[in-house]
Amino acid sequence: MDKTSTDALRDPALASSLEERSRRAIAERELRVDLHRLRRGSRVGIAVWAAFAICDVMQAEFVGDGVLRDLLLIRLVTGFVLVGLSVFAHRLRKVTRSALEFGLYGSGVTMTIAVSAMCLSGRGFESINAAGILLVLFAMILVPQPFYRGFMRISLVVLPYPIVLFGSTLFLESTRKQLHSIRAITYALEFHFVGIVTVLFVASVGHVLWSMRRELYQSQNIGRYRLTHRLGKGGMGEVWAAYHHGLGKMVAVKILRPENERDEVDARRFEREIHALAGLEHPNTVKLYDFGIAEDGRLYYAMELLEGETLRKLVQREGRLSITRALHLVKQAAHALAEAHTRGIVHRDVKPDNLFVLSAAHERDTVKLIDFGIASVRDDPRFDLTRTGMVAGTPGTMAPEVIMGEPATPASDVYALGAVLYLLLAGQLPFGEDRGGGATLVAHVNDVPDPPSSRGGRPIPAEIERIVMRCLAKAPEDRFVDAGALAYALDACAMSGSFDLVPGPRADPVVPSDDDADTRRHPSRRPPPDPAL
Repeated sequence: MDKTSTDALRDPALASSLEERSRRAIAERELRVDLHRLRRGSRVGIAVWAAFAICDVMQAEFVGDGVLRDLLLIRLVTGFVLVGLSVFAHRLRKVTRSALEFGLYGSGVTMTIAVSAMCLSGRGFESINAAGILLVLFAMILVPQPFYRGFMRISLVVLPYPIVLFGSTLFLESTRKQLHSIRAITYALEFHFVGIVTVLFVASVGHVLWSMRRELYQSQNIGRYRLTHRLGKGGMGEVWAAYHHGLGKMVAVKILRPENERDEVDARRFEREIHALAGLEHPNTVKLYDFGIAEDGRLYYAMELLEGETLRKLVQREGRLSITRALHLVKQAAHALAEAHTRGIVHRDVKPDNLFVLSAAHERDTVKLIDFGIASVRDDPRFDLTRTGMVAGTPGTMAPEVIMGEPATPASDVYALGAVLYLLLAGQLPFGEDRGGGATLVAHVNDVPDPPSSRGGRPIPAEIERIVMRCLAKAPEDRFVDAGALAYALDACAMSGSFDLVPGPRADPVVPSDDDADTRRHPSRRPPPDPAL
């Protein structure tokens, strides 16, 4: 049990804070689902609103309830307003409850006012257009709400009808006369009674749906973990943020998708990922906490929940990094890979998306190596999972020998990590981001990349550039033999201080730490000094 878990057990306030974080995550998930439903519902609503123009023609021509020109004009103007609200919902970036309700109930009030105006154009209190308001009320189920909140908001949607109709009696003679008609008053009373019952019914159904959904989210468990919201999904599985009641701790849980469980190779790959992570203890590798099989048969494992961003997003946001910072980040990844290589594990998918940079104040610029989903494990026949004609990896960082169908080796990971270092120094991968997957693979096999200094628009010390270009050598034997050798070279380069550091986009670059514990732990694995360096 780590320090956070221990503190949570001892400090009820901390456990309560973590529980509150879990509740907020569920609320955020509900908002995202409701927004998605509102976006789809708005498109359907606009189509239905336009289609009812046929009814306008029929009732104006054959029933005499309204003037066709007025009805079509009201429908057209209202349609433009509904399109504007739909655009608002689709362009909404920060999801909030108030913004969501503005889109939903704003559309409802707009349609109610329009239907009320159509009633005035026709038979007033006796107009059959009033039935359209009931359809508007049923549409409010799109966003489930607790009963009280839903009742109040749905009541606001129907409120414009009596305001418009009874208010018109002050200005229109036709509706004022209807106040003295038993027939018209009966129509009005019956409609308002049906309207109130409909509001109560819709609010009750919305409350039931909201309660069922909340119970589903809160009881969505796998093993001992309560899932709160999905963080992402990949080829084999989904990653969820989850809460462990016993530990009072939020974790990340990766779950093999049900459709993948029927694929023996995918299931074994997932098992291999678990076994690979279970044997790794380096602080720059994501920590495995637990793994197992859920009651419904799904495979899962729990790991530390990381807060921050991938290296790719970091470069997209900040551009190329300072030389000091680039070395600091890649050096950590190299040490993590070195431990894996020592244990006979080749990652095979080292890329900027699989290197996570923590953003916590006390762990700023700490790298975590993640996603061992396609890793290979030496001398383990259980995990011989190569499929005929299948090339595993990502085109932007894939080693030439892997592209040619040869087995991946530690030198293949070195090539990929060299491509990552190239990205941090130059702001782009060795063969760019604008090529198609096939063209990129061909370039990795045949083309020699330009030195990173020619891409980044700034000088890069020769010893660092030699390290990058050696990592990107076409032949595996011309590269560093494994990540341990690369880490040793990066450590030596960082500690030499023989080059001028070029400031990056941040004014306070992080000074790399002298964390070469793995190299000291395995001194026999240190390569002899490279004369070229």
